[in-house]
Amino acid sequence: MLPKLKKNQVVPDPNRRHLMAPIFNFPLQGLDILDRKLADVIKDKDIKKFR
Repeated sequence: MLPKLKKNQVVPDPNRRHLMAPIFNFPLQGLDILDRKLADVIKDKDIKKFR
């Protein structure tokens, strides 16, 4: 079952290795944990927020 694809659209091959895949091979929950830890460091070191 494939979604309707455009004529120029290709279905990605899961067996093909991509160069960028290892960089983004982490759960997004890890970013939430990192964000919380960085927020604690910012409070401890009294760093102003970047706007």
